Formats: sequence, structure tokens, C-alpha cells
Amino acid sequence: MARNADRISRASLISAALLLVWSVPCLALTEPRPSEVRRWADAQAVHHDALREKLREIDDGYEVLFIPGFMGSRLEFPGFTYGVDAIQPDSLMGNRSPNKVGILLDFNAGGRIRGVPVFRTKEQVYGPGVKLLEAAVGGRPAYDFAYDWRQDLALSAEKLQEYAVKNLRGKRVVIVAHSMGGVLAWHWKNLHVEDRPFSLIALVLLGSPLDGSCEPADMLIEGYRPSGDPNWFMEVAYRLVFGEAHPAVFTFPSVFELLSRDGSCLRLLAGDRAYPQNHFDAGFWQKQMAETLKGYAEKAGMRGKEPEYLALVAAAIDTAKRFNARLDLKEHRDLVYYLYSEDRPMPAWYTVRADSGTLSVVKMDKPDAYGDGRVPAASATNDRFRVPGQGRTWPLREEHGNLLADPRFGHFVQKELKPLVELEKSREIIRFAAHDGKLRDKIVAMEWVVPPGVRPDAITEALAKSETEIARLNLETAAKAASAARPGVKNLGRALEEEQPGVAAALYKSVWLVNPDEMDARTLNRLGRIKLQQGRVDEAAAILERAAEIAETGEDPHLDRELKGYIYSNLGAAYEKANFPQKALAAYTKAAELDNAAAAKNLRALKSRLGQAKKSR
Repeated sequence: MARNADRISRASLISAALLLVWSVPCLALTEPRPSEVRRWADAQAVHHDALREKLREIDDGYEVLFIPGFMGSRLEFPGFTYGVDAIQPDSLMGNRSPNKVGILLDFNAGGRIRGVPVFRTKEQVYGPGVKLLEAAVGGRPAYDFAYDWRQDLALSAEKLQEYAVKNLRGKRVVIVAHSMGGVLAWHWKNLHVEDRPFSLIALVLLGSPLDGSCEPADMLIEGYRPSGDPNWFMEVAYRLVFGEAHPAVFTFPSVFELLSRDGSCLRLLAGDRAYPQNHFDAGFWQKQMAETLKGYAEKAGMRGKEPEYLALVAAAIDTAKRFNARLDLKEHRDLVYYLYSEDRPMPAWYTVRADSGTLSVVKMDKPDAYGDGRVPAASATNDRFRVPGQGRTWPLREEHGNLLADPRFGHFVQKELKPLVELEKSREIIRFAAHDGKLRDKIVAMEWVVPPGVRPDAITEALAKSETEIARLNLETAAKAASAARPGVKNLGRALEEEQPGVAAALYKSVWLVNPDEMDARTLNRLGRIKLQQGRVDEAAAILERAAEIAETGEDPHLDRELKGYIYSNLGAAYEKANFPQKALAAYTKAAELDNAAAAKNLRALKSRLGQAKKSR
């Protein structure tokens, strides 16, 4: 009975919304700024106890969680006493104090390899960048998850879950992760899709080797080599890890978990030819580096116990292989930002020579591979699995260790992350008001249209309920704002496109959320074009993908050859701006085959740019 009533109510709402006008000079529909929504809510809260409590809850509910990269973490000593009570490993920011970064590096592999000195430093590695992040949530101190960087990242992901349960339950969180921390955060988010203790607003990755990197292979063989212009801390720390601590590094699973996932980083020179090797083959390391590893065992205090040391190395590699088998690189429902640099040539593989049980790097092979000096751009942007609308790229210029100090990172926080948080807060206010009769009537009277924040096919049941409530409120607002009866929400959107494109897009998405069947390829094309004009290129690409799908499979008497050409042309433009060049080529080609002149021109220009870029590299 309740379900039928809901269907009747829904149908009535849609019918009412369809009684809208083509000419809209009397309409005052607006897309409110988040600050405007908050001012209104503060004024209403003076006489509304529940709203006042909700605003306090919202202010306390948003957090930034920062996860540091390689060595930006604390160490744990399971089953091993090495003055643990006396030496308290610092967290990344000294207990949420971002101006002082305390890092304890003790290179004992689970207590089994000793004899490596303790190194301790205080250095502002992440401080300025974290300050920017804190501003995005109103100046609240950022949380940081300090993990043992030597351990299996799968184990660290479970500890992140424990940390989140203890510290962030019920919150709305932006996770910002650098380098190895991004791989850890990624594995956690896909491992705990259904049982996260908080709502993940967005995952922001900075130079994270999701698909791995060949740089660790070089450092395993040759030790540390500077890349670009590393900051003082990175220079000292890397030299220590891949110098004094080199014997222990071969026993750390995490180092092997950073290597390229396809195992293709090494080619062994034999005569005048080089043969691909699998860097996840323990036998390769044990055979080709037999003398080197024997020396490492002795340096680690395991003289006469070389087989035991080699077993540790093999165990680390096996752990990395298990991690790779479990690592899911698909984005799923989460909004992900990939911040990356591609200004530096990167090795696609290393050619190595074996000589009497030692390995040496002969040359670095760089076929069109670019990145930040440590991580290739294709890996940092999840090029193989990134999906328009879910994954968004943001280019930086600094080298790997300085990404948080890049001015473009500050621009990202101000132009993208902070507005995202403010918009989320305003949507929470609107969702709350939509369930209160008096507040709902006031919102309708103000003729506000709120942009729904999710794609219909990417929402959970709980989120669908609240987003659909906003969509219904939008349609009710539009219906009441109309002064005469004439079909179409879509017609109203078209009338508003030129002067109020944001409102038009919000109405289109509201129809889509309340009744996806109402969205034909033509309207999706218009919605995608608006998003493209607004610079929301990833979202535009996702919407236009759906338009193209309907254009190929749906029946629509108005969908002629010319319109299909426009859809694919717009899709190509969205792909190109969203950094999907191969997909852009395919969409432009399809549009050109449909006699779209603009697409044919863009196709020639894109081919020329890609060709020139390849030559210059």
C-alpha cells in the first residue's frame, strides 16, 4: 500500500512538474551559492531548534584525513623489544601538529634484522600543504594516519579501518594521500566499500603509483639516486634507507608492492640482446644477486644464516604478489582526484647486467614514459581503469617529494576541494530542510534549485533516498514557479540554458534522478554540453557516454544522423579535456563518419598534437 502511494505521489509530482512553460520571463529560479544557503539556514535556526542542532552537527562532521607517503609514517615492533617504551615513534605531524613533522626511521624488519642505526629528524615536509587542506574544512586540524611503511599494505589497510572506526566514525571525510599512502588508501576504500565507518566525500591522490613504478627496482639494485630537486628530508631519508638500511629493504613487502604490477621493470642483458624478467620472481633476485644478498645478510647480522635471510626476501616478494592479486584498481562509486606531474622522463624498464652474483643497471629505457621522477603519470592517473565522472585529473609540475608544495596544489584546494566541501554542507542543509514541512515551503518560495550531486547509476540506496528528495524538491520548485501550463521540464531547462545554465542542468539531473526514463539522448546531450561549458569535463564525459549509449540502442524519432554526430563530437571534446586522448580519437572518428565537420577538424588537430608530443619525447 505504502509503495503504491509512493508511486502515485511520484507520478503526480512528475506530472505537475511537466506543466511548465516555454517562456519564462517571470521565473526567478536560481542555483544558490553554498554561502547563501548557510546564511539562510543560520537565520532560520534562530527559531528552529532542530535546524540549529543540525548546523552544529554539520560543522563538527567534516574532516580531512592525510595519509603520508613512503617513510612519512611511524614504525611498529610486533613481538620485539627495542626500547619501544622509551622510543615513542612520532606520527607524521607530531600528534596533529602540522608544523612539526617527526619521523622515526628504525630499519629493523620485524625485529629479525638488526644493526642499523636509528635516524630521527624534525622537518616541515608536509606542513604547508596540510595547512591548505585544513582550510578546506573551516580550519579544523587534519587527522593523519601514521602507518608502518615497511609492512604489507594490506595489513596497513586493515589498521586504517581500525583507526577510522576509532577516530572518524559518522564523519564526512576527504582523504588526501601522497605516494605510497595513496595505494594504501585505495586498497582500503575498495576493501571496505560496505563497512566504512565514515562517508568518503572524495579521495585525493598525489603521485600515487596505483599501477606501480619501476623506480623501486632501480633503488633495490643501485641504491638511491636523486630525482629532480628533492627536498632536504627526502634526500637524507632516501640515502639512509637505500644505503645503510639496504639489507633490510629487501625484506620489506611494501617496497615490492610499489613495483609495476605487470612485473616488467627489468630486462637482463645477454650478449647484444635484453630479455624481459619478472621482478616478482624471487628466484631471479636470489640467482642474479646471490653475492650481493650474501653480503647483505652479513651486514644485517645474519652471517652464516644466509638461507634464513633469503627466505625473508622471498616472503616479502610473495606477500607483494598476494597484495597485487587482491588490489582492485577500479574506482567503483567513489569520487577520485588524481594529482600528478608528467614533466620528467621516467623509465619504462631498466636494462640490467648480471656479473658474478651481482646486478648493475646498464641503462634506463624511456619509451614515451613521463612522470614526477618517481611515479609515471599513467600510473598516478590510473590510466587503465579511470572512468569519466568518477576520476578527475589535476596536473602539477613539481617533482614527487614536493607535490604538496606545488602552487597548483594550492589552486586545487581553493578552486576544487574547498568548494566541494562547502557544496556538500549546503546539500546537507537542503536535505534536512526537505524533510521539514515549513522549511521545505520556504525553500520552494525562494525558488532555489539545488544541483543533485551524483549520477543515478552510481548511488547507494541510502544516498538515493536523500538525492531523490532534493530532485523532487527541485521539480516542485520549478512547477510552482511556472505561471502557465505547457509541457516540459526539459523545455523549461532549454529556456534557462543561456542565462542560467546551472539551473537548467540541475533540473535535467532532477528529472533523471526521479525518473531516468524521462532522459532521452537529446536532453543528455544538452546536459553534457552545459557541464562541458562549465569545465566539469569528467562529469560531462560520463553524461555524454550515456547519451551515446542511448543513441545507439534507443528508439527516438528525433534522433537523426546530425544529432548523433553532435553527441559524439561533444563526447570527443569532453574526453580530450578530461585527459582521455585515445577515447577522444575514437569519439571524434565516429562523429566525423556522421559528417560532423567540427569533429573532423578536432580529430585532425588531436592527431597532430599527439604526433608532435611523441616526436618531442
